[in-house]
Amino acid sequence: AQSRRAHRIIRNSFLLFVLVWEGWMAGGQLSILHVLKYALAPFQNSDLGLYLAEPLIVVIGIYTVISLVLLGRGVFCGWLCPFGALQELLGQFSRAIGLPQWNPPERLQKYLWLGKYISAALVLGLAAFSIDMWQSVAEIEPFDTAITSHFSRAWPYVFYACALLMIGLFTERAYCRFLCPLGGVLALAGRL
Repeated sequence: AQSRRAHRIIRNSFLLFVLVWEGWMAGGQLSILHVLKYALAPFQNSDLGLYLAEPLIVVIGIYTVISLVLLGRGVFCGWLCPFGALQELLGQFSRAIGLPQWNPPERLQKYLWLGKYISAALVLGLAAFSIDMWQSVAEIEPFDTAITSHFSRAWPYVFYACALLMIGLFTERAYCRFLCPLGGVLALAGRL
């Protein structure tokens, strides 16, 4: 904490590890779909195969719940989310090359933060009605496109993920701060 340079080196190395190994190589991107699937599993008489199908996601999910209770959502969102790591690394690159940065004023930011709660309510609300609608609206998360599929999906998904990353070049972690439904759920749970 005393050496900002050492902190930056350790943090950026860790973020790079999270992006490359956890995200792109191991496919360990936790999403709102996982949260819903695991929360509903005991009520749907699912067997252990559901949890064994993606062991890394289960480990990250358990760690996220424990760290959420002890330390808040910042542990997952700030250190373990591959898409967040990609945004942060790209944001650092954009600042290093001198791209202009825009941070909304505090008053506007309070309204923009509502976006992640609205998107979380939309995904969770539609999950109650239809599994097909739920999976479609969960595409608000660009995780499958940018992390799991390595940008090899249909062009609208790739365009959406790239547009979010481009916005993040000018506003630090814009998607995480203003639109992420998983971040909205974790923020609400953290307040409890």
